[in-house]
Amino acid sequence: SYGYAREPHTYAYTSPYPFFNVDVNFPSRAHTVLGRVDYQFTPATRLSVRGSGFNNLFYALGGTGSATTHPSAGGTRGRVATQYFANLTHVVSNRTVNQLKGGFTNYERQDQPAVRWKGQDFPYHPVLHGGSVVVMLRGYTIGASPLNILQDTQSVRDDLTTSLGRHDLKMGGEYLRYHNEFRWCLRCDGVIQADNVAPPANLESLFPVWNDASTWNLAPLASITRWVYHSLSDTEHRYEIVRHLFAGWLQDDWKVRQKLTLNLGIRYDFDTNTNSATVRFLPWLPGNLPREKTNFAPRLGINLGLNDRTVIRGGYGLFYAFAPNDGVQQTEGYLHRFENQIFYDGRSNFTTLRDGYWGWFDGPKPSFEQSLQRACDVNNVAGCVYRSLTQEINYPGRKTSYSHQASAGVQHQLGMDMSVEVNYTFTGGRREE
Repeated sequence: SYGYAREPHTYAYTSPYPFFNVDVNFPSRAHTVLGRVDYQFTPATRLSVRGSGFNNLFYALGGTGSATTHPSAGGTRGRVATQYFANLTHVVSNRTVNQLKGGFTNYERQDQPAVRWKGQDFPYHPVLHGGSVVVMLRGYTIGASPLNILQDTQSVRDDLTTSLGRHDLKMGGEYLRYHNEFRWCLRCDGVIQADNVAPPANLESLFPVWNDASTWNLAPLASITRWVYHSLSDTEHRYEIVRHLFAGWLQDDWKVRQKLTLNLGIRYDFDTNTNSATVRFLPWLPGNLPREKTNFAPRLGINLGLNDRTVIRGGYGLFYAFAPNDGVQQTEGYLHRFENQIFYDGRSNFTTLRDGYWGWFDGPKPSFEQSLQRACDVNNVAGCVYRSLTQEINYPGRKTSYSHQASAGVQHQLGMDMSVEVNYTFTGGRREE
């Protein structure tokens, strides 16, 4: 099947600056596709394959809203996702069934500001078409940085179910390869922090063409600038994370007697890159932290029939979460990105930008290695540069979140067409963040 949707929109900016209050017309568009194939090789073997896709493009105002954001901060948002799954079912015998499953998922996010450079890509555009310098004024933001996130996961799983008299056994294993590529030009063109005083009265004249950054005159902002953030990277602001996840489980549904069944199970999970255990980033991470290798999760259940009309059920399980990728990803980013915090030094050309010259660097843009040597945490000398740390960094002792889940209930049949049921459920999260 295929689906297409198109919806026209008009985005209005309503700031205190009339010259900047443009209307942007952009129709959102979404494509969806879905397909499935089933094939029976033999009466005992069957294959099912399914694929789906989603492609959505829309516009966003950017920032915190149309009243506080310059139209250059708005732009297109692309979301693309594809999924492919296969399931091979084989009946081994009248007591045993095996299912082999595999899949691939892909997701891409594209956040591209509408502003350009003379109608083309920016001269420096490590991510998508590039982005402009960002100006943080009191109550108003001009400019934005592009963001491109790619994520793909490959998985394979096997489930075996067999019956042995009073025991129904379920066992299996799973492997996932999780890959995340983060392309974020975060502060790579500079962020001018000029929010300590009111914006200049002639602000509108400094930005004559809202979507052409080559026309912007930033020099008059020098006197009200507190500092500038500017990040430099040795990987062109691209950071890759790979995690290998393994899991295995075993469950026995044991029919102790006619009206009593016990469910006894256990699951084990292991993640090779949960919390940056092998990353060396001093003084936070030494690079030799132990990995979590004891994530065993028991599962217990009971089903007791008091009589032909009443049954009592209960269970308990320990469930480990998939550790969020933010800490791993953002820590990796800091290894390859140095965020300068450069304080205003009184120069009139502090915010002047032209080809090959950056006012706050007082000359050409330095390399990543040169910036590291200027960092106060590397060389604490006069004139050193502070490293801006505003994102998450993993830390020793961080563990995977988990939860205790328990339930108990009674069900009673009333006559032929009615029943009553009472249940209690408990969930207790641990190591939550």
